[in-house]
Amino acid sequence: VMTTVKGTLNVDEAVTLDSTLDVTGDTSVSTFDSTGATSLATGSGAVNVASSGAVTTVKGTLNVDEAVTLDTTLDVTGATGIDGNFDVNTNKFTVASASGNTAVAGTLSVEGASTLSGTLASGAQTVTGNITASGTLSAATGSTIGNLTLANGSITDSSGTISFGNENITTTGTLASGAQTVTGTVTASGAVTGASLTDGIATLTEGALTGATNITASGTVQAEQLTSTDDATITDDLSVGGNAAVTGTLSAATGSTIGNLTLANGSITDSSGAISFGDENITTTGTISSGASALSSLTVSGATALNGGLSMDTNKFTVADTSGNTAIAGTLDVTGDTSVSTFDSSGATSLATGGGVVNVASTGVMTTVKGTLNVDEAVTLDTTLDVSGVITGNVIGNVTGDVTGNLTGNVTASGRIITDDSTDATSTTDGSIQTDGGLSVVKDIVVGDDIKLLSDSAILSLGSGSDVTIAHNGSTGLDLDSAGGIDVDAVGSLTLDSAAGSITMGATLADGQNLKLGKNGAVEVIISPHSTAANEKYSVTNTAGTANDAIALT
Repeated sequence: VMTTVKGTLNVDEAVTLDSTLDVTGDTSVSTFDSTGATSLATGSGAVNVASSGAVTTVKGTLNVDEAVTLDTTLDVTGATGIDGNFDVNTNKFTVASASGNTAVAGTLSVEGASTLSGTLASGAQTVTGNITASGTLSAATGSTIGNLTLANGSITDSSGTISFGNENITTTGTLASGAQTVTGTVTASGAVTGASLTDGIATLTEGALTGATNITASGTVQAEQLTSTDDATITDDLSVGGNAAVTGTLSAATGSTIGNLTLANGSITDSSGAISFGDENITTTGTISSGASALSSLTVSGATALNGGLSMDTNKFTVADTSGNTAIAGTLDVTGDTSVSTFDSSGATSLATGGGVVNVASTGVMTTVKGTLNVDEAVTLDTTLDVSGVITGNVIGNVTGDVTGNLTGNVTASGRIITDDSTDATSTTDGSIQTDGGLSVVKDIVVGDDIKLLSDSAILSLGSGSDVTIAHNGSTGLDLDSAGGIDVDAVGSLTLDSAAGSITMGATLADGQNLKLGKNGAVEVIISPHSTAANEKYSVTNTAGTANDAIALT
């Protein structure tokens, strides 16, 4: 039978229930002791264990068959055992029960020592203590330890320098770097290659060793290619299995051999007794000395020096060794260009008889003719003829172009002397044609402009005996003198005018001389001097007006 208590049920003493206590409403228990199994909130109600801020003590084991949600922190002072998976806020911290793998979504901070026997996979880790790994340590590329950065294929330090202390560094691969500085000795059992290697004195760059240094080897030095741009000294034998190429000079002791050739001081010999140069040209600035020479042909483009005489076919062409006299039994024909630095001939010499060009000296070089140069025909100059000295003798013929220098003797031209220069003369030295002496002209002179006689008292003389002269009077006047009569005949009017002063005619008439005006032998006005000087004055004066009586004769 069920008992219903409608109000509050207060029980001061302990209550023992033989069966189950089912509570359908809210239940508050200040102290709960149970020796048996106790089920709370089987109807899915909420069970509040202790009030806010109070501690609930479970003296025995707390078994929770389903999920437990804690609204605040769970503090565990003793050991905690979890048989299933463990997670915090779904995935922030998870522990898989089957594998034990632990995943931390945030940062894992460990203040004490940590020992890992398996793999540690995480995000960023901060370890304030030491990490000791008995196995391998794997990390992503770009991981840092101090200033070191370990990335795929590289180890770098932010300071720019990595020191290995006194440890040996070994690699079976290639060591590639920029400039390397080694303070100690470099010992290599294999090949050492690099863009540039230097010990502070010697520098090896792209296979070339430069700098004042010595290479000393107690054993054999082997190289695919050995090149030296400076002197190389080898105190023992040098064996080259391939070809040896020397871009500079090769120095070896006298008596060195190449094949059958022996190269000694001042000689090159061959054990076969003969040396062939193939079809190569042989050039020397020194002397070629030999015994008898048999030549099928000899072509010499430069100078040839022979200590003895030269003969061809006994006497067809001979050169005497003492005098240098050359005798040619036949004719010397030169069909091509001929260059002769010095040409002396005591006899007649004909050049370019076949119509060729004779170039005397090269461009810019002076040719000296020690004797007289006779030119039978016309000479054409392509450029200016400069004469720095005196030309003595007659220059006959046409001269075209500038002639600079002194001409001593007569210059005779069978044709006209023409100057195209149009310079006008303003003095005795600046005209197109200028002479320091007189000018003699047999025939007429035609002048297209002014004629100036610039000297004071200059005289223009007429007649073979200079009977008539027109002279400058030494001041500003003109004198006209004639040994005979002077006829002034004008087709038109004849005007005598003086801007200042009088016009005087017959100023020096003497007794017996007349001054006539009019036609000779016809109507004349004759004025004769009087023996008395006071009566010689004759005046025709216009007194006034135009009537006949206006003219007075006195």
